[in-house]
Amino acid sequence: MLKPNSYLLDKLVKKERMNTLVVNLYPGNEGFSLMLRGKGGSESETIRLPYEESEILDAIDEEQLPPLIVDILDKAQVNVFYSGCVVAEIRDHRRGATPGYDTRYVLLHPTPQSLHCDMNALMLNDPCSTWTQDDKHLLESQLLLRTQAPLCLDPSPSVSLVANKLNYVRSRFNTHSLRRAVKKYSQVSINRKRRMLMSRAPKHLFLHDFIQRRKNKADSSLPPVNLKVSKTDSVNDPATQSVDMWQQREVHLSVPQAIDVPKYAKVIERPKPSRDNSLIVVEELTFETERSPGGKVNYSRLLIFQRLSDEFYLGELYVDRDYVEAASKGSTCKSVTHEYAAAS
Repeated sequence: MLKPNSYLLDKLVKKERMNTLVVNLYPGNEGFSLMLRGKGGSESETIRLPYEESEILDAIDEEQLPPLIVDILDKAQVNVFYSGCVVAEIRDHRRGATPGYDTRYVLLHPTPQSLHCDMNALMLNDPCSTWTQDDKHLLESQLLLRTQAPLCLDPSPSVSLVANKLNYVRSRFNTHSLRRAVKKYSQVSINRKRRMLMSRAPKHLFLHDFIQRRKNKADSSLPPVNLKVSKTDSVNDPATQSVDMWQQREVHLSVPQAIDVPKYAKVIERPKPSRDNSLIVVEELTFETERSPGGKVNYSRLLIFQRLSDEFYLGELYVDRDYVEAASKGSTCKSVTHEYAAAS
């Protein structure tokens, strides 16, 4: 049984002097880069990519060959493929304070996407022959036979036990919940937090932005302002009176002896019976907004009609989102009701 502390891949790479794909992880916002060795042992580094472009790193974390770098590996001066797999050497420059780095090795397995890229590369490199659909299926089958692990048909239960143990060791610290928790402390999340702190609050949070700037003691350009509301102000002292926001004071109200109802109420006489079915305008309400930067005006008009014969009320609503005077281009709807309460 393989043990996780045996480092078989590390020993194999050093013993056989295998060609590897070097991935450099730099601290902070310096990003990461890929590096390939030439025939003379020299190393050529690609451009540095930010950590926000995590497609390549996510594939390496899943021990899969990224399809984005298949063409780069095919054009390398030395062969880095071993039975369809690639050994990635991860150089982590982020941990130690010294200029050195930590090294570990990861075996990248081909995926259906990388195999599809290999098929397209083989067909493009052979433009003289015409590839039929059967030829493509045959090529795909041969690639799968060369890249897949040998099938074990041993009926012994020890085979499944070893496979389960290897899978557990490989994915013990690579679960979805753990990776989600680690992303909160990644460089990408740190950069996002810094941008959010430096950016201005949205329009509906201007008050919150103002209070946060007032709390910042380092900003000496803003004068100190007391934003606290007193709860225990004295009622008898006019110098300390303020708005009672917490309802701490008791309100003493006396019940009046008599109320002059005619002074506050108005008697509306009931209309006399009539056979006239014509409509008369009882009330008209108009709502109009200011002109927008595009030149449009939202216009609404509500008309209340009354029919004297049966005292029915009819409402008519006119809405125009691009109102032009002396032009009727809006929509109108009507409704009938038995009662109507006049607006005060």
